[in-house]
Amino acid sequence: MKNSENHLDTILTEVGEFGRYQRQILLLLMLTIGLIFFSNVIYIFEAKQVKHRCFIPSCENETSPYLAPWLMNAVPFKDGKPERCAKYQQINKSGSSCAISDFNTSIIEKCERFVYETPEISIMHDFDLHCDENVKKLAFVGTVNGIGKFIGLPIAGYISDKYGRKKIFICSMVVSGLFVFDSFFISGAYASVFVLAAELVGPRKRVLVNTLMIFSYGLGSMCLGGVVWLLQSWRLFLRIIYGLFILSLTGNWLMPESLRWLIMHKKYDELSIVLKKIAKVNGKSISYSGLKKLTETVDETETATYPVNELLRSRILLTRCICCSFCWIACLFVYYGQSITSVTLSGDAYLDFILCCLIEIPACVITYFLVDRIGRRLTLSSGYTLACIFSVILIFTPTATHWIKLTIFLMGKFGISITMNVIYMITNEMFPHLSDKHCCHCARCLVELEILRYHNLYYCKSYGSLHRLLYLLS
Repeated sequence: MKNSENHLDTILTEVGEFGRYQRQILLLLMLTIGLIFFSNVIYIFEAKQVKHRCFIPSCENETSPYLAPWLMNAVPFKDGKPERCAKYQQINKSGSSCAISDFNTSIIEKCERFVYETPEISIMHDFDLHCDENVKKLAFVGTVNGIGKFIGLPIAGYISDKYGRKKIFICSMVVSGLFVFDSFFISGAYASVFVLAAELVGPRKRVLVNTLMIFSYGLGSMCLGGVVWLLQSWRLFLRIIYGLFILSLTGNWLMPESLRWLIMHKKYDELSIVLKKIAKVNGKSISYSGLKKLTETVDETETATYPVNELLRSRILLTRCICCSFCWIACLFVYYGQSITSVTLSGDAYLDFILCCLIEIPACVITYFLVDRIGRRLTLSSGYTLACIFSVILIFTPTATHWIKLTIFLMGKFGISITMNVIYMITNEMFPHLSDKHCCHCARCLVELEILRYHNLYYCKSYGSLHRLLYLLS
């Protein structure tokens, strides 16, 4: 298989490593990758705990402010903020002054209605999940999301190996857009899109393509975060964002199948058509002898496969796979952990989330220039070190110093974004064969289990800062 890969790289260089055709396809993939990432974290807005307090019938109406002048007479306060689900017993229900004499402060009652600080609407409103006893129900949204990915990742890897990267990508996007087991199917699109992008360009342009894909992560998430900020209604933004998934149907006519998948399955006619189309759009020519040599090389090697048992027999490959899997677990746990907690840094969750996505863009640019100068391993370890240092500092930063805390948080996200970029790059370079990547998919499944636990700790405030310590340890 190595010879056929070398010949394919030679032909890609001949027809244009990163010509007009590749740029068009890459633009399409970049537009979808932002949607895919946002679907991984959108539940933090769906299940957002909007600040609320009890509605006091005789003291206010539907348009009353969240913090009224008389509020301390009617509602108990904690740390300078009104309790979310408790109020004092009202003695005088006919009075409108709401003086302290109108309430019995020794008796606490539960709320029947609520007043919200902001107009945003989450599932907390529609399903009446307001108080502490319902926090775990809100966390269940993220739990189901993680379970879907845990089940979907290995299945998507197997199906895409058998039926093709493009098919699983398009089917996953369309089915997810129809709200059918979204987290289960989106795993297939997520796993396929990076492979499709990397295999379409020549070897010297794969670092650039990997960087552009991660770049579109941040840029796309910023734009979608702005959409959510503008709409502030979970039903409305879900309909709009997932509706965009349906547009991926155009990929059936615009995108080619994975070139290496075509080689492995001996689909030489389709491979020849794709390569000739690339050459034509790029204004290049492709030699018949080059195509013939490629197919002959594949026939000679009988499209060698690399089953898991061969991986287990190779000490070098096994060691690499274990190390790479550990890096995946640590990287994605911290990366998604910081994305989840970004909405808790200040009063404006949307701005913090957008800034958290924005910091990924300079991280991508710096990674692109570093990896070929100081190497993959040093860049990877530098990203981990930055994330670790700023995570430690963040734990001991006073809550009141918001902008200082936000800056430290963003520097930690900057470090882990560098790591995220490099780990994708290393995986594709170390494990070019499909079955080798399955081990890394298994590692991603372990990450989803860890994120499930992290997500529940994040919502259950009784655990304090344990959720921050978890991704520090990672």
